[in-house]
Amino acid sequence: MLRTQSYREQHDQLLGLAGELGGLLGKADNDFPATQARHLLSEIAGRLTVHLAMEDKHLYPSLLQHGDATVRQTAERFVEEMGGIASVFKTYLANWPSAEAVSRNPAGFRDATKGILKALGGRIQQENTVLYPIMDALA
Repeated sequence: MLRTQSYREQHDQLLGLAGELGGLLGKADNDFPATQARHLLSEIAGRLTVHLAMEDKHLYPSLLQHGDATVRQTAERFVEEMGGIASVFKTYLANWPSAEAVSRNPAGFRDATKGILKALGGRIQQENTVLYPIMDALA
């Protein structure tokens, strides 16, 4: 089993939820399922919080202390980038605190959500293809 298997499984779960949320974004404003969208967003936020905490506690410390400078530098870059994405996600969540907020501005929610889902998907792809292979290759 890969050392990063649980992280990859969490990514798959996050991408599944993101796909469900993304699928709602095509609904018309007057029929937008705000409650369902906000529920999915809460689910994503909860799973993402757990995922990031696990990475911060278990994954990054070993990479940041590794003897190979390239491994450390890659981990440092990922940590720095994640801080920016986490901050953007936190602001996004604050802008959409409830189903009522979503239903008041479905077009704004749709636009913001498309951007956040794109950023999340890109980050997951980078971790899966760049960071996790490094971790899996370490002895």
